[in-house]
Amino acid sequence: MERVVLVHGSVVNGRATWSAQRPLAERFELVVLDRPGLPPNPPAERVDFEPDATLVAELLRAGDHLVGHSYPAPPDLAQGAQTLSVERGPWEAEIPLDALAAATFPNLVVSGGHHPAFDAICDVLEHELPAARAVLRGYGHVVQLHPQFNALLADFV
Repeated sequence: MERVVLVHGSVVNGRATWSAQRPLAERFELVVLDRPGLPPNPPAERVDFEPDATLVAELLRAGDHLVGHSYPAPPDLAQGAQTLSVERGPWEAEIPLDALAAATFPNLVVSGGHHPAFDAICDVLEHELPAARAVLRGYGHVVQLHPQFNALLADFV
C-alpha cells in the first residue's frame, strides 16, 4: 500500500487540517504528522520550519507521497492565534445561571455536535435557563457556517 504523508501548516494540528482526507485510508497508508507545539504534542516555546523540515525528512521513506498545507499563516489568522495565546481561559468564568434564568429574554443554544465537552456545556445551558437547543453537525466549532444556521436563527428571532 502506498504511503501518503500529510503535513499541516500553522495554527491547527494534522488531525484538524486533514480530516477530509480520512476516507483515503481505504486506498493508502496515511501518515498524519502533528508538528511540535500543536496537540497532541506539548506547547513549544518556539516553532521553527528548519527543525520541522528535518522531522519530515526523517519520516519519509522511498516512494512516499508528501502533501503539505499552507505555512506560515495569513496575517489575520496569525493575529487571531496570538490573541488566543493571551486570552483569559473560559474555565475561569463563573456563569450566573440563576440570573440568566430569571431574565425575560429567550435563549437559543446551538452547538456543532463535534466535542462532548461543548455539548455538555450546551446541555446544561438548555436545562438551566431554559433554552431552545439545536445541534448542527458537520461544521465543528464554526457552527455559524452551517447552511441551516441562518434559518434557525431567523426562525428563533
